[in-house]
This record gives sequence, C-alpha cells and structure tokens, in this order.
Amino acid sequence: MKRLKIVRLCLMAMFAFGAIGASAASAALPEFLSVFPNHFTSHGELSTLKTTVASKTVTCQKVDNLGDLLTAKTALVLVTFLGCKLSGTFPCSSGEGAGTEEIMTSSLHVTLGYIKKSTKEVGTQLSGTGGSEGNLLALFECNTGGGTFQAAKVKGSVIGTIAPINEPTLKLTINFAESGGVQAVLKLEGGSKSFLETSLNKGVFENSVEVSKDELLLEKDVTLDA
Repeated sequence: MKRLKIVRLCLMAMFAFGAIGASAASAALPEFLSVFPNHFTSHGELSTLKTTVASKTVTCQKVDNLGDLLTAKTALVLVTFLGCKLSGTFPCSSGEGAGTEEIMTSSLHVTLGYIKKSTKEVGTQLSGTGGSEGNLLALFECNTGGGTFQAAKVKGSVIGTIAPINEPTLKLTINFAESGGVQAVLKLEGGSKSFLETSLNKGVFENSVEVSKDELLLEKDVTLDA
C-alpha cells in the first residue's frame, strides 16, 4: 500500500508538468470525454512478452496498473507485472522496491488514436516518457540459478485496442494481441509503425510481442468518443 501511495504521488507530479502543454493538444476524434485528471487502476491476468527470433518468453501471472487520464488524447501509467518468470522457470524482477517476481515499468505515455477510422476501431499506444533512454519501457533481470542473472531491456512502443466507444463508463478494456507471430496492431492512422524490442543478457534487441488484456477502473465517468 505504501508503494502505491508513492507511485500515485509520482504520477501526480508528472501530471503537473505534463499538463503545461496539454491545453494545446488536438481534440479531434477519437478522444476521452471526462473531467481531468481522471485517476484509474487497472488489472489483468496472464501476460506474455516474447521475442520473435530467439523465442524467449517472459510470462507474468497478473498485471496491475496505476495511472491518470490527463487530456482528451493522453494518459500516464505505471505498470507492475506480478509472478514473472523467464521460460516458465526463472524468476524475474526489476529490483528497487519490486518483489522477487515483479517487473515495474518506467512511467509510460499513452496516446489515443484510430486503428481504423472507417470502423471506429480505437487504439492506445504506450511509449517511454523521456530521459537518457526515452524509449525504454522496462529494465529487469531474471535469476537463472547458480548466481547467474540475465539482464533484460524492453524499448520502443506497443499498441492495443481500447473499448467500449461512445458510451459513458467507469470501465475500459485494453487488449494487446498477437497475430502471426507479430503484434496485431503496428500503427495508428496517421502515425508511424510501432515496434516493441527486447534485449536479453546484453544481446541485440529483437522484435517482441506483448500479449495481455487489462481492465481499467476509473474514478470518474469517461466516454471514449469515436
């Protein structure tokens, strides 16, 4: 509980800085209609991160998110993956306050956009928020036994679908899916392609796939206007 309070304070501090440029954000559809900031928690079950070449997989049993909708187009979120293991065996942790099998992301920037405007399919793109490694999403290591650890870095951005649209709700669902061994959604309309990459044991970065489904529970009503 103490850690959640600290994370919440960090998010509010980031909101104070991020809101400076928020008023200039475009209000073109799709957009969130709500009172901002609108705090949310999020919960999901099984989540997997898989490299597409070496076929290494980190599997986490649960996902807990903490964040704020900041504007009609943007949000900030911190994600904690629970019960994480490499290859189903070796426990992974991001350290610095995280548990033995917990991976905590950096602060992630969430952008809203159309995946396909003609069918009103809406997506959210998660990316890093800046710093020396601005596109770094997570940094962790997996204990492979005998005092040996495999370090891991995850960078880039990833897109998932978000629903429902055009109705007031306190609950939104975000789905990150795989299709044919690659991320199911690679770009938002008008944007460039989005790639998630993972480096294990200081090796080269490989294209990766994130599969998870999260349910966002908001403090105040929101309508995803599309």
